[in-house]
Amino acid sequence: MTQSSHRRRFVTTIRSTEERWDVFRNADDLVDRYTSTLIEDLDRLRADPGLIDALELIWAKLSTGHDVYLAGNGGSASTATHIAADLSQALTDCPETERCGRALPLTGSLAWMTAIANDVSYDRIFAQQLQQSARPGDALVVLSVSGTSTNVVEACRTASALNLEIVALLGSPGAVAEYAAIGVITKDPSFGRTEDIHLSIGHLMTTFVRGRHQVVHTTTGQGA
Repeated sequence: MTQSSHRRRFVTTIRSTEERWDVFRNADDLVDRYTSTLIEDLDRLRADPGLIDALELIWAKLSTGHDVYLAGNGGSASTATHIAADLSQALTDCPETERCGRALPLTGSLAWMTAIANDVSYDRIFAQQLQQSARPGDALVVLSVSGTSTNVVEACRTASALNLEIVALLGSPGAVAEYAAIGVITKDPSFGRTEDIHLSIGHLMTTFVRGRHQVVHTTTGQGA
């Protein structure tokens, strides 16, 4: 496998545990264990300087007219679409004279995804979209609990070839991590908590972009 030519900024582990998250005595026990562990995970995330790099990269891309693409499967697909919508709304007051970047979910067009899956390969449903739409300097955010989904790996491979910077939000490192310039790897055995963390990171990205965007245009009256 060809490794990304981009400099790898960080790969961080929030949590490593062999805990069986799906074994519990009763509802009270499940709620207590799930929420307490999620709080621990988020606390580790808060202390991780690498998260700052991820937020600043997304802002740097969008504020300079570059697009940010997002991709994932299953629950991660809905999270990718959710984050893209939030980031788009954070830039709704972009001045007419300025080109703000776009947040574009590769999970957004069912027609295009199924056309690629039917005519080319399901493994290419994200990569093919990038091949036709992305420009050098854009960014790709991938979300995967396993870190091994073939279509996500293919998206990263294509993004790397197109000189996109890759942010990977993962549950396990897998092949996807090899392409990431920036990565957050939870290593939490609970897919639910991993997805909770990924959405929280998305909300942090959105809040940071909205705040920076408002500050720039309030204090200077012009683009970043």
